[in-house]
Amino acid sequence: MKRVLLGLVAGLLIGVLATVYFFGRSGKASLPGTPLRPPDATAANAGSVSVILEEKFFDALLGTIFQQLGPPQLKLGQLSSEPTFQTIAFQDACSNVVILNAESGGVKTG
Repeated sequence: MKRVLLGLVAGLLIGVLATVYFFGRSGKASLPGTPLRPPDATAANAGSVSVILEEKFFDALLGTIFQQLGPPQLKLGQLSSEPTFQTIAFQDACSNVVILNAESGGVKTG
């Protein structure tokens, strides 16, 4: 019985020492660098930045998306497993997809 108890204590001691060796002691050593703090609410915001993007940027971005990737498609989802309505026999099956066209009827997407 003494051997089992001695083995259990020795195993526990080895486990604690291995944990301290591999994971280190937390809180003893400070990390390098300066911790980040929020800006002072009483001081003037001299470090603030304003970024202004013109409509030309978004026109070029959307133009590239439509040319390179095709029109964006958004699949509609259904939250409940049971359909809330059923299609009538003469209706075509709906693909549940909304397609954003670049231009339709003389109106350009912007």
